[in-house]
Amino acid sequence: MTNNRSLNKNNYPLSRRRFWRCLFREFLSIHGELHGNTQHRLKEISDVPDEVLAEMVPTWTDGDIPEIRDNGLYLAKAKEHESEASVMHCCHTFQGHEKFIVDQFDCGRNIQVISEFLALAANMSEGMAFVKTKNLFVRLCGYGLCRPSAEHSLE
Repeated sequence: MTNNRSLNKNNYPLSRRRFWRCLFREFLSIHGELHGNTQHRLKEISDVPDEVLAEMVPTWTDGDIPEIRDNGLYLAKAKEHESEASVMHCCHTFQGHEKFIVDQFDCGRNIQVISEFLALAANMSEGMAFVKTKNLFVRLCGYGLCRPSAEHSLE
C-alpha cells in the first residue's frame, strides 16, 4: 500500500503542520502577486544580487526547525504509524566552518555580519567568508530549511 502523504524535495513525508504552513504561505504569495508584488521562490535565491543577499537575515523555516549537532543538521523524520519511534535524519552534513555559520542563523545578524564574524574567527579574507556564508544560506534555502526573515526588494 502506498503512502499518500505530501512529500518534500527529499522524499520525506511532510508533517501536517508544515503542509498547512506551506499552503498558507503559497496563498499569501498569490495574494501579493495579485496586488502587484513580484514574488520569488526560495530556489531562485541564488539569482539574487550579492548586495541584496548580504542584507538578508537568515531564519529557520516555520515548522520543522532542524537540530544543530556538531556534524550536521538533523530533522525528525515523520512517522508513518503512531507506534513508531521518532527517527532523526541528517539533512545536511557540515563542511569546514559551516557549523560556525549556522550557529549564527536566526539571531538577527544578516549574511554580511555573519561573514565578517567568520572572517575574524577563521582568519580568512572577508570575500572568501562572504562566499562561504552565502553559499551555505542559498543551499539551505534550496532544501527548504532556511529563508530570509523579511521581504527584500530586488529593484
